[in-house]
Amino acid sequence: MTHNQERTRIIIVSSVGVSLTPGFVLEWTDTNLPAEHFTIHSGIEYSWKIKLKSYERDQQHLVVGVLDYFPMDTHLFNTQQLKQGVRSIEFEKLNWYYFAGFVSAYKKSALLPYIIDSEEVYIPGQKVQHYQYQLKVSFNSVKFVLGGVEFWTDLPALGEPVELRIDNTHILPEFEFIKGYFSKALGKKTLDVLVKLTINEDRIRKLICTSKQIDLINEKMVGTLRNTRILGLRKAPKVIAIDKHLFNSDEIFNEYYDEPDANLFHQNALDIIQSLTDLGVVRNRKQLEYLAGRKQLSNQRILITLAPHFGFLFVVAGDQKNHFIWELINSHATYVWTFDNDSGSLEQQLKKVEEIVGIVRDQGREKYKNYYQSNLVDLPYYFNSVVHRHADRGIVDPFPNWKHRLEEALQ
Repeated sequence: MTHNQERTRIIIVSSVGVSLTPGFVLEWTDTNLPAEHFTIHSGIEYSWKIKLKSYERDQQHLVVGVLDYFPMDTHLFNTQQLKQGVRSIEFEKLNWYYFAGFVSAYKKSALLPYIIDSEEVYIPGQKVQHYQYQLKVSFNSVKFVLGGVEFWTDLPALGEPVELRIDNTHILPEFEFIKGYFSKALGKKTLDVLVKLTINEDRIRKLICTSKQIDLINEKMVGTLRNTRILGLRKAPKVIAIDKHLFNSDEIFNEYYDEPDANLFHQNALDIIQSLTDLGVVRNRKQLEYLAGRKQLSNQRILITLAPHFGFLFVVAGDQKNHFIWELINSHATYVWTFDNDSGSLEQQLKKVEEIVGIVRDQGREKYKNYYQSNLVDLPYYFNSVVHRHADRGIVDPFPNWKHRLEEALQ
């Protein structure tokens, strides 16, 4: 049964959904609007004045129309109460001229059935003023946030400073610490910013901010940054750690880049391996992919060693033995250390392998091999070196032979 109602209400709209009363929120998926095709500005709440058009009691479905997207008097919202349950809301067509100012991302073609797409709106008795400004903004004065940049500025039409935002879904908060990279990549120390401002009765009705430079920060540029930082890991770090020779992905980025949360893209060792192989800078790609995908212990991190022996340490656990496999980038051999399960915990064995990696780094691989042969009886592990035969011959694939010999070493 449908009941027409002529009453007005104040609602609060946000990225979370629609609030009809204090403490009662319906998600956007509970409305007729296609929630997957638009996003309200995060962290901001907007007040709308609506008219209650109809209510279907059986379905608890409410139909409303928006009367004012910027109501002056909103205090009634705090005293509003629901007399009937509401499970869903249907909005009559929204005015795109106003609604576009509330969204940070959208697919307009999907919204067309739900909007009135007018370029200008005339409201009798109200004075609408439009302004447009071209600004030069220093890179150092903008703040990189999730999904865009923000900065404060003065606009002549406004009586006080205003915070402006330029949206870009490729931008992360961590980019705040590497502004210099983007300034250098774009070849500019300043941003060209276009501001479009609409004021109605001394209130901001619409504020749109764009920049050609920020628009150029796209997937290609971010991908180049991601790859550049990974390629930099193959160089010797500025400071050589004395007692630490094995690193997880967060630790290794911190060794190379002097900034908070240096692992900007939160990449793990698998991501680093994938990027290096995609870039074509490693010839032992099949070996790395086999060790990472088929052999690595699932609940154990792949660890990384720094230059001059940049590589990855994989852990393979068996019923009676644990194996630690060190695969260096573009090396001619794979190193395997094997411990009996009763010769200490996995953590203790890993600590011993870290000591060995330190010996190899400080004294070289040949000296370590001589050391192992001289102390074979006293050492709590077995060592094998699996040579990459025919690694430099393009006609012969060295992987099958390497795999066979590795599996023998893991018996």
